[in-house]
Amino acid sequence: MRPYVLLECQRGDTHKAYVNQKRELTTSLKCNCLFRVRSYLLSCGEWSVSVIDGRHNHTMATRFEGHKYVERLKAEEAILVCELTKNNTLPRNILLMIRTKNANSSTTIKHIYNVQQRMIKEVRGIRSEMQQILKCLSGKNYTYSTKLFSDNKTISDVFFTHPDSIKLVNLFPIVIVMDSTYNTNKYGIPLLEFVGSTSTGLTFSSGFAYMTAEKEENFVWALERYRDLLKCHEYPKVIVNDRYVALMNVEKFFQKATALLCRYHTSANVKSNMKVICHFKKDAEDKEKATQMYIDIMAAWESILESVTKEEYADSIVSFRQLCAEFPIFVDYVESTILGLVKEKVVSAWTNRVIHLGNTTTNRVESTHARLKLYIQNCMGDICKNWESIS
Repeated sequence: MRPYVLLECQRGDTHKAYVNQKRELTTSLKCNCLFRVRSYLLSCGEWSVSVIDGRHNHTMATRFEGHKYVERLKAEEAILVCELTKNNTLPRNILLMIRTKNANSSTTIKHIYNVQQRMIKEVRGIRSEMQQILKCLSGKNYTYSTKLFSDNKTISDVFFTHPDSIKLVNLFPIVIVMDSTYNTNKYGIPLLEFVGSTSTGLTFSSGFAYMTAEKEENFVWALERYRDLLKCHEYPKVIVNDRYVALMNVEKFFQKATALLCRYHTSANVKSNMKVICHFKKDAEDKEKATQMYIDIMAAWESILESVTKEEYADSIVSFRQLCAEFPIFVDYVESTILGLVKEKVVSAWTNRVIHLGNTTTNRVESTHARLKLYIQNCMGDICKNWESIS
């Protein structure tokens, strides 16, 4: 049989649905266009061309968007996409750069995503996402540990830290601030971060842990792994956190450490409960009165937290009770839920007895979270992409 080439309009034939199509077809380029050109290779080596049907049953395209062949990336553009992706450039900025270099380019953002996905597959091969991140951690000499579910087959939590972070932890072990951040990956898994402070006040990340849940057992496991990094178990002296569950377990593993509760989050809880419990009428005069009362109550609360002696603390409590005399439920909430349980963790009269180096809130680790998310950029990425951004 002689070789031949059949050229058809890309809008020829009709759309053929998949057997297991999950969603209804919305649009299709196919409109059963009859345009066809056939070419045969003759024995003399030349081609014979014949037009089977030269008619199109649709208008000619004025723009090339949607035409796969024209939209495709050139070889050098695909290489550029890979290089920019490795440098954490956003896909929309990659597309802008390509269109800046080639004004006639019809490439869409989808082609950028396709190249990035192929690049990921080439790097990972047949390895799963978890296998890939463990390979990367091992290859970069990270210290890491994994926690398994009850089936002893599936990984639930991963703790990891950089070799230089371990050195910094043991050089500056006095204060550790720990907190979780969210919206970093498509699985919704929280990222627990440990942060330290140098003698000059600089911040460094000393450890990370992906945890499937923020339960007591998950915090216990993460604290155990962090303790293994320390050469001297006399440290740290102070650990600051904003979660009571984690706070209760700190002193189990760091017997020489004092656990402090984040003063900012404590005040935020007081403020939110104050607005729920302390009600005023809605007319204009009472609204102004309520606003001023809220300001006075929070000022009295801050005075309690900043009391540097027990005598000042007692005086501040008396003033607070007098100010909130018409809100006994709110006073009871503050005294029984916060001051009755954790005043030693938030009030200066007790926190100033330890060397916390000014760390009475989790602001240090919160600012680290903010910088980290500038590199992660996409909250729908996977854990491997997160690790690349962190490292």
